[in-house]
Amino acid sequence: MAMSVRTTLIGGAILLLLVAFATVSGLAVWSINHSVVREAQARVDRNLTTLTAYLSEQEAQLARLVVDETGSWSLDSETLGQTLRRAREDLGLTVLNACATDGLPLGGSHAAPGVKVPLAHDAILRRALEGRPAHGTIVLDGSRLELEGGPALRQAMAVFAPGASGEPRAMSALFWWVARPVYGRSGNVVGLIYGGRALNHHTELVDRMRDMLFGSERFRGKPLGTITIFLDGVRVATNVLGPDGARAVGTLVSSEVRHQVIERGQTWQDRAWVVDASYLSGYRPLGDADGRGIGMIYVGLLEAPTWRSSAS
Repeated sequence: MAMSVRTTLIGGAILLLLVAFATVSGLAVWSINHSVVREAQARVDRNLTTLTAYLSEQEAQLARLVVDETGSWSLDSETLGQTLRRAREDLGLTVLNACATDGLPLGGSHAAPGVKVPLAHDAILRRALEGRPAHGTIVLDGSRLELEGGPALRQAMAVFAPGASGEPRAMSALFWWVARPVYGRSGNVVGLIYGGRALNHHTELVDRMRDMLFGSERFRGKPLGTITIFLDGVRVATNVLGPDGARAVGTLVSSEVRHQVIERGQTWQDRAWVVDASYLSGYRPLGDADGRGIGMIYVGLLEAPTWRSSAS
């Protein structure tokens, strides 16, 4: 019987040691995983800051190019239309037009030359009318797109849900927009040259930003890092991939993220289920020239390889 009690005590002690070891090991793994994920999330935050600065600089650089290219132009030139078209192509712009101070089109790709540009509803054009070049990120709605470039431009900017053939999820478009005043002989502003580059479907931009931060590495077919530009809550340019391997343009952000980022103007950071995979994610507001929330910039780091590296 003494042997039985001794065996029981030894067995109990061993069991307690195993439980203690398992507990300590579990806490250690949890601590390591937590630390790795926390560092990865901090990396996402740094990346958001980097991308915000990069986008701002790219927009400003585009504005400088437009102002430098058009600085000596006259609105009275008989070849203004050809000059606008050639410069639009050379600068990689989506739109480059000219109008008088009352909004009457003077040259470019206006679909209805007799219909005035709505200056009162365009913060960039309003500021340029005051006598200095202006630039910013704005939204052009469907009717404005058609006015500036015809039905073809409106259709080109449409964003549909993946696989959908019905109505688009977005008929508006985000633009880097720039305008410069043109002066008459008396020194007064007589018109504007304006235009910009669309961010809708701007695959080259989001891929360039992804490669800058993450390279082109993949994990089980998914990009390790992803970048998205949102118009409101709709992905209009992204390298997030859907289950079919196609870009997830036209998919929607969650209502929780949209509320915090666009409606409240706050950054959102946490794990997020993005289309069909878990990412350590960060979303930051994208504002227009008047400071209104019009979209978001997103950075995501695929969570699976993060956990894998912490467990190895």
